[in-house]
Amino acid sequence: MGTETKTRNKGGRPRYQPDEHLRGQVRGMAAVGTPEKDIAKLLGIAPKTLRQYYRVELDTAHMQANIAVAQSMYKKATSNRNDAVQAAKYWLSCRAGWKPFEGREVTGANGQPLIPSLTIKFVDAKNGKKA
Repeated sequence: MGTETKTRNKGGRPRYQPDEHLRGQVRGMAAVGTPEKDIAKLLGIAPKTLRQYYRVELDTAHMQANIAVAQSMYKKATSNRNDAVQAAKYWLSCRAGWKPFEGREVTGANGQPLIPSLTIKFVDAKNGKKA
């Protein structure tokens, strides 16, 4: 997939030499959650070789992706754009522990079900006294 450089060992298979272009590709694939076996297959190397030469990229790419998304979300949440309110709600629910308001539950005495009551009073229309 890339332009890796291979040099000959004293015997056997050529030694694998990663380059910066391939490091960037590994970083990008790992950042979005591509499984290591798939990354290795795309590069034409064994998963063990991938882990040996790209350990830092595999271990940190998801962190860099999370930081980039968090920065983007923060910019949206603190802007005056139309989507700022949704972004702010999401940010606060994830980072500040805020919970969305989902309504209130109303109960009667001691947590019993609420039993609505209706009282009808009749009043004499002529003198305003109870009938």
